[in-house]
Amino acid sequence: MIVQLFSLIGAFALLSAFFINNTEVIKNKDRALWLNFVGAFILTITAYIEHQYGFIVLEGSWTLISLHSIVKYLRRKK
Repeated sequence: MIVQLFSLIGAFALLSAFFINNTEVIKNKDRALWLNFVGAFILTITAYIEHQYGFIVLEGSWTLISLHSIVKYLRRKK
């Protein structure tokens, strides 16, 4: 039950990031980067707990790509 709750939170975070990136409702795009990373990370952990190997690969990759985007953003911001 708790794993399902966390997976819903992760999915909501990813969908929120997608919404922010594709609309002009929120101008602060760095929040979308963090939501994307956190959502993907949560879904990676829940996939691991549930032994969903395809989703581990998918969400693990998404997490690493999101982290790369955050690092690029932070370097540009300096």
